[in-house]
Amino acid sequence: MSQRGTFRDPTSGGMACRPWPPPAGASRRARLGAALALLLGLTLGPAALASTLTIERTADGCRVHGSFVAAADRAVAWAVITDYEDIPRFVKAVRSSRLERGPDGVRLLRQKAEGGVLFLHETIEVLLELTEDPERSLAFRDRSGDDFSLYSGAWRLAPDSAGTRVDYDLTAEPRGVLARALCRSALRRSSSDLLEQVRAEILRRAASSGAHGLGSAPGEH
Repeated sequence: MSQRGTFRDPTSGGMACRPWPPPAGASRRARLGAALALLLGLTLGPAALASTLTIERTADGCRVHGSFVAAADRAVAWAVITDYEDIPRFVKAVRSSRLERGPDGVRLLRQKAEGGVLFLHETIEVLLELTEDPERSLAFRDRSGDDFSLYSGAWRLAPDSAGTRVDYDLTAEPRGVLARALCRSALRRSSSDLLEQVRAEILRRAASSGAHGLGSAPGEH
């Protein structure tokens, strides 16, 4: 892959920004915004260079597109991204992930993640409505509206000559001026970690099951 090991951010030239802590006596919303930025700005490990990532600033937040190719069957990749309640084991930022059923029968995923540094420590929570197209796409959107005015996106899987291509899209509009100001640099780091941790889990499961190669959905052989 010619873009392997690169990050592309047309709005910042790929330069990362440092987290900006709130002033003393700041409101809970400001502290929550800072904690969100810290949560989304987790330090990258050296393995995180296996995915490509593009960040676009929107009026009230950011839009993310990321992708990677894994030497694994598509069924394995699908099993990983839909392993909802086991996500905290392989995605470090997620502290809990629990499936629920809404009153309208829709499948919901309640997730909590924690971020903090020094004296700052906050919990971020989303309640994601899930829409599955088996082995092709998983769409999600937050129905709680607590920490985001908009949080929606999708995972998409497609066959690739080297295995399975995984695409990830997210549009996020955090609540709070501070969180919105830091959205671009924060999402660059958190999304990179997320993509690489999901990729690593796909490769681990493929290796243990022997399910390597082209991943195809039913009826596409």
